[in-house]
Amino acid sequence: MTELDRRSFLGRGLATTGGVLASGIAIETLTAHASWAGAGRPAGDPGETGYGPLRRVPARNTGEEFLALPAGFSYVVLGKSGTPMTDGVATPIALDGMAAFAGTRRHTVRLIRNHEVRTTPGSPVGRVHVEGSRRYDELGVGGTTTLEVDLRSGEVLRDFVSLNGTIVNCAGGRMLHERGWLTCEETTAGPAQGWQRKHGYVFEVPLSGPGPARPRPLSR
Repeated sequence: MTELDRRSFLGRGLATTGGVLASGIAIETLTAHASWAGAGRPAGDPGETGYGPLRRVPARNTGEEFLALPAGFSYVVLGKSGTPMTDGVATPIALDGMAAFAGTRRHTVRLIRNHEVRTTPGSPVGRVHVEGSRRYDELGVGGTTTLEVDLRSGEVLRDFVSLNGTIVNCAGGRMLHERGWLTCEETTAGPAQGWQRKHGYVFEVPLSGPGPARPRPLSR
């Protein structure tokens, strides 16, 4: 972190697998912030540009040090792989694409995140899996999890598996009218590679919960 300059940090836009989110900055505006830094937008000191030097900062809710940030920036830890979620399932590995939506309560946001798990069919290592739930592929190891977060404190009010039975969930996008998240499998693997079903589809992840959604591949 000591060798990462502020322009590189802003350009990367918080691409972290530890579930770390910087507070006080909307994710959608990070590109604009990076442009300002690249153009040398003045900081508080007329002799400086950008946001000033980086410094190691502990997370507001855990005290752990994961990021080095300019003065005035802070962050909270929303989850770490292996730690139990409120549904009793261990937080899966390989956090990837995600989106934030308005929460069900005031001052909350709902975050739906992909898990780009690339382990072998049926592997228990870090998989997205709820026993007895509806899964697209019984051997699938990927999927999504959903978090309800209090914006004032950064506290995770609840988190749970919202889709399982898929694999290599990488990219995605918002559904029309903010109805939920579209998660995309970044693979065309299938029975020839040991899976029960063909993969490479987009799946809808609704905002409802807690619990896994019915996995319906969008094939048309």
